[in-house]
Amino acid sequence: MSTQAIPGLKVFISYPTRDGLDKARQAVDILKRAGHQAWLWDHSKTIGALAWREIANCIVNESDVLLYVCTPSSLKSWGQAQEAGYALNHRRKILVVSLDDATVPLELTARWYEKLQSDQFYKKFRTIATSLSAITSRIQKLDDGVVAQLK
Repeated sequence: MSTQAIPGLKVFISYPTRDGLDKARQAVDILKRAGHQAWLWDHSKTIGALAWREIANCIVNESDVLLYVCTPSSLKSWGQAQEAGYALNHRRKILVVSLDDATVPLELTARWYEKLQSDQFYKKFRTIATSLSAITSRIQKLDDGVVAQLK
């Protein structure tokens, strides 16, 4: 009887630069240790590439899930709003981790999310990372064939 390893997921990490980079970097480490691939603009970018084209392509075409690291400055982060918008518009799965009672943007509140305190992030996110495949399989993906009917 042969056993095949379950392939890891490709995770795009969205974070606000002001207060989320440290946790985003921790998430990369944790995800990689759990067998997933993580894409973080801070150290995954292609030198000389057009930033938003590369980010949009990674979210839409190269990721299985977007990890939205929500911090107190997330609501004011234009870039993070753009990343969430790309994911929502292209019906990508989104996982929100809200830190220190940060307010989750309204459009993401219907998504799977976990509230954590910053000092518990490393420990608790390890549990999320090891269960990520099961978590994402339970996140409903909208049918691409669903089209709004305007009257």
